[in-house]
Amino acid sequence: MTLLRVATGLALNRAPEHRWRRISVPVSAMLFMLSLLAATSIVLLVMREDGRDTARTAVLARAQSETDLFVLLRPDDWRGRSILVAWVEPAAARAETILPPGVAKLPAAGQTVVSPALDRLAAEHPDLAARYPNRIVIGPQGVRSGGELFAYARPPAGRSLGPPGAAIRVESGRIVGDGPVLRIGRFGSPGAVAGFVRFGEAQSAPLGAVLGGLFGVLVIPGVLILGIGAAAASELRSRRLGILRALGARTRTVTVLSVLEALVLAAPGLFAVTVVWAVLGPRLSTVPLVGYEVAPGDLGLPWWLAVGVLGAGIAVTALVAGLLAAASRRPGARPRPAAGRQRLSALRVAPLALAAAAFTLGKSIGGYREADFYLLGMVAAVIGVPAIIPVLLRALGGVLGRVRSTSVAIAGRSMEWDPARAARPFIGLAALLFLVLTGTGYITLSRDTDKPNLATGNTQAVTVQWQDPEPGDLTRLGNATGGMVAPFVEGGHDHQHDNSTNHHHAGTPGVVSVGATCTELARYVPDISCDRASPFNAPSAMQQRLTGWLAQSTHGSVDQIRLVPRTDLEGVGSALVVDEAPLEAIDERVRNAAMATLPAPYVRSALASASRESPLIPWLIGGVVTAVVGLTIACLMSLIDRLLSARNYHRQLVNLGISRSRLTALGAWTFALPYSAVLGMSFLAGSVASALLILPTPMPWTPIGITAAAALAAGLLGTVSVALLGANSALKERE
Repeated sequence: MTLLRVATGLALNRAPEHRWRRISVPVSAMLFMLSLLAATSIVLLVMREDGRDTARTAVLARAQSETDLFVLLRPDDWRGRSILVAWVEPAAARAETILPPGVAKLPAAGQTVVSPALDRLAAEHPDLAARYPNRIVIGPQGVRSGGELFAYARPPAGRSLGPPGAAIRVESGRIVGDGPVLRIGRFGSPGAVAGFVRFGEAQSAPLGAVLGGLFGVLVIPGVLILGIGAAAASELRSRRLGILRALGARTRTVTVLSVLEALVLAAPGLFAVTVVWAVLGPRLSTVPLVGYEVAPGDLGLPWWLAVGVLGAGIAVTALVAGLLAAASRRPGARPRPAAGRQRLSALRVAPLALAAAAFTLGKSIGGYREADFYLLGMVAAVIGVPAIIPVLLRALGGVLGRVRSTSVAIAGRSMEWDPARAARPFIGLAALLFLVLTGTGYITLSRDTDKPNLATGNTQAVTVQWQDPEPGDLTRLGNATGGMVAPFVEGGHDHQHDNSTNHHHAGTPGVVSVGATCTELARYVPDISCDRASPFNAPSAMQQRLTGWLAQSTHGSVDQIRLVPRTDLEGVGSALVVDEAPLEAIDERVRNAAMATLPAPYVRSALASASRESPLIPWLIGGVVTAVVGLTIACLMSLIDRLLSARNYHRQLVNLGISRSRLTALGAWTFALPYSAVLGMSFLAGSVASALLILPTPMPWTPIGITAAAALAAGLLGTVSVALLGANSALKERE
C-alpha cells in the first residue's frame, strides 16, 4: 500500500513539468483500449454471423418426407448489388413444412420473405419493390448480417419449381437427382453428413484471417500508441525516481513504482472507454469507418467479456510500463558518449526477418496460401519496421558523427549512442507509413477488376432461364420487356407437328437452336442480308453475334447457331431478349419483368463477366484509416514530448554560450536526420511488400506519390517547428 500511495501522489502531482505526462498517458491508454475493444467486438461479430449462417444451412433430405422443402437458389442483381433468392416450395401442400430460421411461416404462392436490408432498399425503389411483392421480413436470427440482401420466394399459384423426382437429394449415402432443385430435409449444422448448401453471402474471410488483420491494423498500432504515451517525459518523475535509486531503493521497487504510477494515470481512461463501449456497442447498426451493416446487438460485448478485455488492457499497460522502466535504467541509454554502452538486442531483427520470409514464401507457393503468408508477413512487418529503426539510426549516426559540420556531427553522435531515444518519436510514423503503403497495394489489387465484355453496336442482349415453362411465358415476357424475345435450347429439341405427331431433333454438343427467323434478328444485327427463300439460314456475321450473346448462358462452348421456327420451341424455359438500349437498362428491365411473370428466373448478361471489388476493401480502408488517425495522434504526442524533453538539454547549451542560430540548426538536424532515415526505411519496406503483393499489376504510383509528398511536407513542418520552438523555449528559460 505504501508504494501505491507514493505512486498515486507522483501520478497526480500538479507540478507544471508533470502536466504533459498527466495528459499523454490517459489519452494513449484510451486510444489503446478503444482499439482493443473494437477488435474484440469485430471478432465476436464474425462468430455471431457464422453461427447464424450455420443455423440456416440447408441439409439435403436423406429420406423423403412430407415435411421436406424444395429449394432453388437463383441470383438477382440491383444496380451492381447482388441479391440471392431462395425459391421454395413445400413437398406436400398440407403438411407442416420445415422452416428456415427467421421465417415464421412459409410464404404463400407469389409471396416473398425478404431480409431487413432488402426490405429497406425495396421501399426506396418501386421497381425493385415490384420484384418482391406482398413481402414480409425475415427475423434477425435468419440473416447473416444487417446489410445482407436475401429473400425467400414462392412461385405464383399454378406454377412449380419442376418435377419432384428430379430434385437433388441423398439416397444410400450418395447424392442423386438431376437438379437444379434441392430437396431439403432440415436446417442447421450439417455435421459430417454429405450434401448441404449455405444460403446467403459467403463469409468474407475466415476467422484466422480476421484475427491477423485486426492484430495488424488495430492491436499493434494500439500498443504502439500506448507505449508512446506511457514514455512521455516528466522531469519531476525522473528526478524523484532518481532520488529513490540514489537512496538505495532496489531496482524491483523502482520498477513496481513506475508501473503503479502509469496505471494510476491510465486506469480511469481504460475503465471509461470500456463503460462507454459497453453502452454504445449494442446500439451500433454499422461498423464505424467501414459502413458494414450489422444485425442488432452484434457489436455488443457481454459483461464478463468486457471485464476480461478491461483486465487484458490493464495487464498490457502494466507490461508496457514495466518494459519502459527497464529500458530507462539500461547503462547504454545515455544522451552522450560513455564507456561500456550496451549493444542493441539482435531480436530486433527477428520480426522483419520473419516478414521477409513470409512474403518470399507466399510468393513462391502461390495459390490460396499466398494470402495467408502475406497476412503473416504484414503483421510481422508492422512490428519489425519500428523495432529495427534504432539499429538503422545507430549505423547512420556512426557515419554522420564523422562529418565536419558540428550540428550534423552532434546529431549523428546522439543517434549512435542512444538510438532508442532518437527513434522513439518516429516509431508511430514507421508503422503508419508501412500500413498506408501495403494497404494501398492491396486496395489496388482488389480494384483491378475485369470489365464486362460488351458487344459492339447499339444492340445488346440478355438471356433468361426459368422453371416449369408454359406456352404463354414468352408472350408475357415480351410484352413486359418491350424487346424481341426468342426462345433457345441447347442441343436437340422436341416439337409437335400440325398433325399432332411428336418429332425430335437430335442435337450435337455446341449447337444451339434459336426460335427466330433471320429477318427478325436482322433488325438488331446491322449489315445483314437475309435470303427470303431460306428464312432460317443465319449468315456468318449473325452467327457470331448470336454466339456472343448465348455463350454466357450455355453450359459448353457455342460452335453453331441453328435458326428454327418459334413454334418448335414454344415450351422451352430459356429465352434471348434483344433490344437497342444500354445493357444496364436492358438487364434491369428484363429482371423486373422476369421476377413478375416467371417462376425462379435466372437472368444473365455480359455484365456478369465483370468482376467486382472484394468485400474486404471497406474493412481494409476502415482499418487503415483507424490506424492512420491513431498513429498520427501518437506522432503528434511524440513531437510534443520531444520538444519538452529536449528543453533541459537546450537550456544547458544556452548556458554554455551557444548562439541562437547554432541551437536552431542543432534542433533541426536532430529531428531531420532520424526522420529522414525512418521515412526511407518505411517507404522501402512498404513499397517492397506492396510490390510483392500486386505484381504484375501496375504499382499505384499516384497514391504512393501523394503519401511521399505528405510525409515530406510533414517532415519539413516538423523540422521547422522543432528547431524554432525548441530554441525559443530554451532562450526564454535560461538559468
